[in-house]
Amino acid sequence: NDDFTAEILLLEISNGYNKAKNSKRSFDHHKAMLGLLAMLKHIADKYNMASYEDLAEISFYFVHAYEDKIRLWSLYAPMKDKYVMKREWKITAPVKFLKRTEELYPFMNHFWDLKVRSQSG
Repeated sequence: NDDFTAEILLLEISNGYNKAKNSKRSFDHHKAMLGLLAMLKHIADKYNMASYEDLAEISFYFVHAYEDKIRLWSLYAPMKDKYVMKREWKITAPVKFLKRTEELYPFMNHFWDLKVRSQSG
C-alpha cells in the first residue's frame, strides 16, 4: 500500500514554562522513549520483510520542552536489539524581546535542523 504513513517525531511538553518538576520531566522522557519504540515497531510490523539494516536507516526524534530549554533526542539502533537515545541538541527558548537577535536566530536554525533531519531520515 503506497498510502502508508508513519510518525517519526514526538513532542512532549513537561508542564508550563519553568514549572516542571524532575519527576514529571523524567516520566515524560521515559514515556517518549516508549513512544519512539512503538513507532519503530509499527514500521517494522508494516514492513515485516525488511532487514535490520533497512530499519536501522530510519531515524526517530523526540522534542522535549521543559524549564526554559528545548531538547532534541534521537533513537537509533547501533546493533540488533539495542536501542540508544542520544541528545542531538539543546536550545534556550527565546522569550525576551530585547534578546531576539541573540536567541531567535539560533532557535530557528535548530528547528531548521530538525526539519532537515525529519525529511532525510
